[in-house]
Amino acid sequence: MQKKFLSNLVITLGVNLLVKPLWILGIDRTFQNRLGLEQYGIYTNLFTFSLILGLLLDFGINNYNSSSLARTPGLLGKQFVPLLSLKAILGITYLLLTAIFGVLYGFTRHELYLLMALSVNQCMAYASTYFRSTLTGLQRYRTDAYISAVDRLTMLVGGAALLFLWTVDVSIEMFIYVQSLGYLIAMLVSFGTLLPQLKSIVFTFSWEQIKPVFYKSLPYATLALLMMLYSRLDVLLIKKLSVDGDTENGIYAQSTRLLEAVNMMAVLVSGLLLPMFASIIRKRQSLTPLVKLAMLVLIVPAIMGVAYCYVYGSELMKLLYDDYSEYNISVFVWCMSSVLPMSVMYVFGTLVTARGKMSLLIKAAFMALLFSFAANLYVIPKYGALGAAMVTLATHSIVALANTYFALTRITVSINLLHLAKFPVFGFLCYAILVFLKSKDVFSVPALLFTYGLVAFVLILVLQIIDKESLTRGLKRFRQ
Repeated sequence: MQKKFLSNLVITLGVNLLVKPLWILGIDRTFQNRLGLEQYGIYTNLFTFSLILGLLLDFGINNYNSSSLARTPGLLGKQFVPLLSLKAILGITYLLLTAIFGVLYGFTRHELYLLMALSVNQCMAYASTYFRSTLTGLQRYRTDAYISAVDRLTMLVGGAALLFLWTVDVSIEMFIYVQSLGYLIAMLVSFGTLLPQLKSIVFTFSWEQIKPVFYKSLPYATLALLMMLYSRLDVLLIKKLSVDGDTENGIYAQSTRLLEAVNMMAVLVSGLLLPMFASIIRKRQSLTPLVKLAMLVLIVPAIMGVAYCYVYGSELMKLLYDDYSEYNISVFVWCMSSVLPMSVMYVFGTLVTARGKMSLLIKAAFMALLFSFAANLYVIPKYGALGAAMVTLATHSIVALANTYFALTRITVSINLLHLAKFPVFGFLCYAILVFLKSKDVFSVPALLFTYGLVAFVLILVLQIIDKESLTRGLKRFRQ
């Protein structure tokens, strides 16, 4: 399983690292610079609003579908059409409720039009991820890896054409239409790839078939709702509670863009982990080797990245944006700090999900939501986007600690406190190394990154986050 995880991880990250960073840091960032903080702040608020009811589009179906198929592949014929029918019902409900709440929220007619366009995009995106969750549940990881970048590749080409070949000033509408094209093509490609597996399946609508899978997916839906709320509510509160909500959201979006870029890669890794964890649990094999490997793949790079943002935050902001200040840099550093607890969540939260202990995750997410809402009500009027970034870090940290505790106490995984303690030590040493390298001021950026990566790799071996023997054995298996 470790070999399968590593080989598919290389393909998944390789494909997506070629495309998604170019979209986020190239096209998306350029759109923000062209639109300006206020206009992009309006887009950010609308986009976030379209995500709030997004749980209806997922309803926990993707995680349920992937993990159940990994445990019992024969379920494909029984649950694909009922789940797809349920998706269609939820999609129509989502569009109606989003329109109603958009009116109640106070959006203008033009903003409502943009909101509905974004909402249709969400429907296509979630349809695509449902088809892809079927592929991962059937352990077609490589196929899913290639398809996962189709939407952003299309957006990259379309966005580049608009920005660099089009002579008319760009607008929010153009930005949304480029995304619409990407999601549409990704949906069609993912369904087309799955068609050979569906030849014997009859596409009929039956509530009697839908009802059981609806109830089985309820815990996943509840968790998805709570996570969406505590992750996205801050943008809506910034709009209403800050003196200049649109500009504050624009500043916040500058920081969360890179956070979402990193998070996007972590989501892909957790998507590989979920069916693999479920398969190991079904076969009653040891989870410990894959958990440790997942910690190495997700948590170690997160520590290195957060340390780099702390030391070189101002240089990164200067590189990415035309409009920034010391305040923007502070927001950026606090936002990027959330990468660390989120990476912990993607290891241990995914493990608890695969084990089926959903009630534990729901309790943790509910407490996180209460904390996030109360804390944001207090800090956003005083500190704006900076306060929201601080609360985001605290909220994700609460969930990460809870998920780790649940995984280590309710699931048989042989990871002791000494092994866990190595990670904060590694983080402190990474920070110290970067401070030292910056004080010398003799390295070019490529030389700095190479030196930093090399020293960090040595630290991983010295601290035995992964020992030399396991590394050598893993590489041999990977080459076989």
